Amino acid sequence: MMVTKFLLVATSVLLLCSIEAVSSDGNHQIEDLSLFQKDELDKYLITTEKLRTNDLTKFSSNLDSLESIQNNLSSQQNCYFKYLKIYQFSIKGNYDQSVKDLELLKAACDYLPVKIRTYALLANLYGISQKYKEALNNLDFVINNVDAINDKETKSIAFTIASIVYYLSLIHI
Repeated sequence: MMVTKFLLVATSVLLLCSIEAVSSDGNHQIEDLSLFQKDELDKYLITTEKLRTNDLTKFSSNLDSLESIQNNLSSQQNCYFKYLKIYQFSIKGNYDQSVKDLELLKAACDYLPVKIRTYALLANLYGISQKYKEALNNLDFVINNVDAINDKETKSIAFTIASIVYYLSLIHI
């Protein structure tokens, strides 16, 4: 009985620490992600993505932490992680390699929210590179599939990139 209570308390403390570690501000250092459950890793991935626009140092640090447990990620989590790694690479200006990696990811990933983000990022990178036909081809997938998901963040990304790519295409074609 005493051992059961101890295990219950210990599990509760671990869960609370994990929840605190994936709080939305993303400022908590996590020692061992391998202890996380699937839903905790999902939250950590989402928190990491939110950091990409306001704290690139923490974004990179979180990706490094995830890389150490990449083999333990589910298929969906691994798609999301790879997308974030490629995004990280692309914001450093490595467009050509990012495009190659995204082309591989879109063929390998079946998780629709990440697949939409992958096509959207490809459309954006092709637009930046003034390859408007390729940009619009990737955007077609985004527009044709975005209504099939409920993820508001992915929809926002999709519509934002669509407006940018359409605008660039109109003024340059």
